[in-house]
Amino acid sequence: VANYFDENVDKAIVDFQNEVDLQKRKEIFNSRILTAFEKLVENQIFVYEFKSLENIEILEKDCISYLFECLFKFKSAKGRSFSYFNQICKNWFLQEIKNRKKRIQQNIPINKKSMILVTESMPH
Repeated sequence: VANYFDENVDKAIVDFQNEVDLQKRKEIFNSRILTAFEKLVENQIFVYEFKSLENIEILEKDCISYLFECLFKFKSAKGRSFSYFNQICKNWFLQEIKNRKKRIQQNIPINKKSMILVTESMPH
């Protein structure tokens, strides 16, 4: 398990989930969880070569926001937080790639789509 995402982060996530005071919850996130999320996203971008995506800095922030939204979904009884959030992060980027491809295809004019289909069906 990554050394930046250790037992202290696991404990911080449980503390975050159990805290009812919003200000204290914000402090827990900013001081004990955020750095681990940032490093996790940075490593995912490097390992899976997501760095070629357009606006990667914005995507990094969006992914961290999504991880934040998933904090209450994590169940410590089911395992380590690193495994859980690592998978969520990877899936988030894969979904982003899929959505971008879909938007690109939707923006190709009809006549170009027909040409693509014709050329793809031609023998090479």
